[in-house]
Amino acid sequence: MPSRRGFLCAALGGLAAAGERPIEGAFVNDAFPTGHRIRDHAAFEAPKRTEKVPVVIVGGGIAGLSAAWRLHKKGFRDFVLLEMEAQPGGNSRWGENEITAYPWAAHYVPVPGPHATLVRELFEELGVLADGKWDERRLCFSPQERLYLHGRWQEGIQPEIASTARDREEYRRFQDL
Repeated sequence: MPSRRGFLCAALGGLAAAGERPIEGAFVNDAFPTGHRIRDHAAFEAPKRTEKVPVVIVGGGIAGLSAAWRLHKKGFRDFVLLEMEAQPGGNSRWGENEITAYPWAAHYVPVPGPHATLVRELFEELGVLADGKWDERRLCFSPQERLYLHGRWQEGIQPEIASTARDREEYRRFQDL
């Protein structure tokens, strides 16, 4: 039987050898240069055309897409949604490979309370909520997410470590919307 020291040396040697394999993949956000040019007030080429619309939605993330959905649902069509990425969706975008589909970032929505009527309406249109019942296949059950903050892990994505009473009250008010 090998000694504990021999076992640990062999195990750590195996881990070190396995650790030399490079991690495959790349950043999927291809608009960093554009975003940085906007941030830095850099010059852009002259526009090829000019449009005048009464409503401009800046950003095709979940907030921008929700605004466009709501306007469209109310019969308002005279708006434009601007997105600097090749595909809209922001943090709610996803990818897929030969094994599975996967999220590119955190894009989970807490189950909305009864007062979040527009969110519930959207989820009904998407088939996530029907006749007051949630499609269990589309729900994430806690604790599915963790946050690394101030050198420690915590369950959930709402920052609790070092949060102030004001932070907690603001979050409570947000949840009550």
